[in-house]
Amino acid sequence: MNKIKLTIIIPVYNVELYLQECLDSLLYSMHKNKEVEVILVNDGSTDNSFEICQKYRKKDSRVILISQENKGLSAARNTGLNNAHGDYICFIDSDDIVINNYISILLNIIDNHTNDTDMVMFKYKTFEENVAKYNQRQNRFNKDKLKKIDKNKAMYLLTAPNYWGNYVWNKIYKKEVLLNNLLPVGKGYEDIGTLYKYVFNSKQVYIYDDVLYYYRQREGSIVHTRSLKIEMDQLEARQNQLAFFKVHNYLKAYKRAEHYLIASCLSFISDFPGSKLYYLSLKCIKKYNVSIKNDGLKIWIKVWIIKFNPKVWLFIKKLK
Repeated sequence: MNKIKLTIIIPVYNVELYLQECLDSLLYSMHKNKEVEVILVNDGSTDNSFEICQKYRKKDSRVILISQENKGLSAARNTGLNNAHGDYICFIDSDDIVINNYISILLNIIDNHTNDTDMVMFKYKTFEENVAKYNQRQNRFNKDKLKKIDKNKAMYLLTAPNYWGNYVWNKIYKKEVLLNNLLPVGKGYEDIGTLYKYVFNSKQVYIYDDVLYYYRQREGSIVHTRSLKIEMDQLEARQNQLAFFKVHNYLKAYKRAEHYLIASCLSFISDFPGSKLYYLSLKCIKKYNVSIKNDGLKIWIKVWIIKFNPKVWLFIKKLK
């Protein structure tokens, strides 16, 4: 029996329109490789997602299907992790896709630095569901693109909005790193609230400087769904991340993360006036030292209007 090096975990919830494309892209990249397993976690889907999962499980013995009642994204990922046989873990969201040579490159990354690698970040690109197709490339592994980085840079890259970012799905992890910090169940923005802990607990972090993953931007996805509860979770995650960066002296990451916290608070004030989130956001903005150099002119203007009188800002928003 082949030893499993890599487990790919895919949480599935009501994605019947996208799931087949996701799985086709992944299985194509796997070819006949026996060192990889795929765990599909059906998180109580009410559409045809479960039937699609069953079809792929029957078609490929490397696909494992687990079904559970709906518990949320983090719980589904944790279920996959607790059933994983691989030494290394990757996550894929069930409406996204990967490049044609995804698995080959991941295994080459693992094989080149098995002894000291706890975490590897790789680049992603976004695409929209109703525009021309993404560019599916047939890249080959390039050892020169695999680079060791220190934790200061790794923390900073978590706050980078393009290519890297606070996402669990564009990274490879040694399983033990994840098992020591399971994703928080019942919380939104769990990536922001957890990834800095993975970096901190990793002995060594690498980057692979190429795009391996395509992230689909669509209406109705979790990241595009707004509610008071979800945005309260976002505020908490960003504040915890910021406090961690400050305590551990990750100053570049702190500066960038603070900027994105304030940008989020500006939208919270506009979208949830009078709520607890509104007043917590107002508190953050009033003590923030905004600058045109670090934040840009638009945010500088918005922050100063809110510092002067938040009601003026809400009035301006109503006029738009």
